[in-house]
Amino acid sequence: MIEIAASPSEPTRLANAAHADLPHVLLILDEFPKALGGAEVIALRLAALLPQYGFRASILSFHIYPNLAELKSPPCNIYLLPITRTYDLTALRAARELARFIKQQNVKIVNTFFESSDLWAGFVTRTMTNARLIWCRRDMGIQTQRRLPPHVPRPPCGLRRLQPGAQALHRERSHRRKTSPDHL
Repeated sequence: MIEIAASPSEPTRLANAAHADLPHVLLILDEFPKALGGAEVIALRLAALLPQYGFRASILSFHIYPNLAELKSPPCNIYLLPITRTYDLTALRAARELARFIKQQNVKIVNTFFESSDLWAGFVTRTMTNARLIWCRRDMGIQTQRRLPPHVPRPPCGLRRLQPGAQALHRERSHRRKTSPDHL
């Protein structure tokens, strides 16, 4: 079910083979759309730079726009796990496939981007594997109230704390809204 959508050129592939014993980081994105946004570009740059810092990288996406020019020579293997919903029987099978993939590839760190990858792949990572999860959930107004309304999705189990950058962002936003940062 998980297939390689794009692989690096031969020199990059040989360099990646030399880094095969490094800790493996899997970057999971919801999609690579027709026009790449900032997060997609950052994920590609991050995958290119991680070997310099002692990590091996791969990217997994749930949808990839066909004939995307930026993926003609990617910095690492880009995998496709084609799911359209995160709440049906296909998604349950895909969750088992993702957990198996993480274990087979010996992934040590999973970094998620966007809603579906944060909530679905983050949950799969925390509950079905031993990989560490870096959860890149962006503020959707969740932290502006003391209690979450019932329709707001809860963070995945195991979320322990906000990273310092996120805390600074929340303080800035609370200052703009003239609310106390203590309730964040």
